[in-house]
Amino acid sequence: MRILLGAGLLLGAGLAAQAQVNNITFRVDMTEQLALGTWLPGDTDITVSGELNGWGSSAPLTNNPSLSGDLTNIYSGVLPVSGPPGGNAGGGYKFRMKGGWEDTSDGNNRNFTLIGGDQVLPIAFYNDQPVGVMTNANITFQIDMTPQVLTGGFTNGAANEIRLSGRINGWGAGELMTNNPAALGNASNLYSCTIPMTDTVGNWSRYKFRQDGGWESSQLSGVGNNKDRRFFVVGGDQVLPLATYSDASLCDLTLVPTTLTVVLHITNGTTALNGWVFTNGVTPVSINGQGLFGTWLPWSDPIFNPLPKMTNNPVGSDFYEFTTVIPAGRERGLAFKFGIGDTEADNEGATGADHLRYIRTSGSSYTMPMCEFGTNFAATRVESAFGNLKAGAPLGGTVPVTWEGLPCVTLQSRASLSSGTWTDHPATDGLQSTNWSNTGSQFFRLQKRRNP
Repeated sequence: MRILLGAGLLLGAGLAAQAQVNNITFRVDMTEQLALGTWLPGDTDITVSGELNGWGSSAPLTNNPSLSGDLTNIYSGVLPVSGPPGGNAGGGYKFRMKGGWEDTSDGNNRNFTLIGGDQVLPIAFYNDQPVGVMTNANITFQIDMTPQVLTGGFTNGAANEIRLSGRINGWGAGELMTNNPAALGNASNLYSCTIPMTDTVGNWSRYKFRQDGGWESSQLSGVGNNKDRRFFVVGGDQVLPLATYSDASLCDLTLVPTTLTVVLHITNGTTALNGWVFTNGVTPVSINGQGLFGTWLPWSDPIFNPLPKMTNNPVGSDFYEFTTVIPAGRERGLAFKFGIGDTEADNEGATGADHLRYIRTSGSSYTMPMCEFGTNFAATRVESAFGNLKAGAPLGGTVPVTWEGLPCVTLQSRASLSSGTWTDHPATDGLQSTNWSNTGSQFFRLQKRRNP
């Protein structure tokens, strides 16, 4: 249908209707800011900013001084927001105090959903700070820089520094953290600092560690878009749990130099991918891999850059060995490959078809399970980081349980598959097997921690 208006304007039935205007009431509770002294009675410059008003300040929100008690600290204001029901009000918003911006608990903007028509939003605490009991406390922060030290990204002493920056100290350059250089081993990589604070029990505080002026990225434990760390005030002094910079995992790195032995089984007459035929005692066997040497060494350069050679052991057998020292800080998962022939060609399998094995000890030496040469053994060339959990038949009052383990991987058990609490067994950390007491129905699983 079409309607012809007097001025000759023609409206079509498909013309979009004008967006609905909704009067939204924003409310913020300033009680805790009054208790903290950051806001004083009579201060009225409380506004709201967001995409709804181009991130400019609204007119000052107002309170009702005739109300009793803390209710007089609730400030409100009405802003028109255009949009259909279900819309997100055009994006985020925040409250502002005397021109400054509030700092929410996760660092993100506030938001709400339009319901259609006028709407009164729930009361929010400014800065997400709840009303509660005040406490004076010393907060101790701890960071373990061992992953960065082992991989060469951080040196204890004057070369590098680590600082703590957050809401507790104004998000500036940060508080310098110190270590104990006389501590033995990796204990010298532990840094800490203590900062006094006055705050509300139950309140939150976000923070980050900073190395040499940079900012860490706490992808696992961080909150909000910036992935900040966060703790809650419990009352009295607090020592926060030991963290690693950027949530790096100590369990995935060799913490000490490890003497590693790789064993290869290859039979006489084995044919490589490029047609080279292996003759035991005559054909050289090379080994290559980023996990072993820190980078892939060049293939096919036997004159100027010869690859390491494996040793026939015992002489005349089908077994070859190679031993090297893996430095501390190397990933436990090692990718490597074998090659045969004088040309040192990458001829065991297709490009990228590498062996992947794990150093499954926290000790200083490890011999990997035997490897087989060739594409016929592709299914056994890649190990899982941990898993392959198996329980055998009961024998003599015990049940043999086996698995592929790593440091920080422990066995857990419970009596029911569908209910109950899993019990962790720290004594199984880093093991590959155990004989379990046969006490009836039992179920097992493996659990991995991030740090020792």
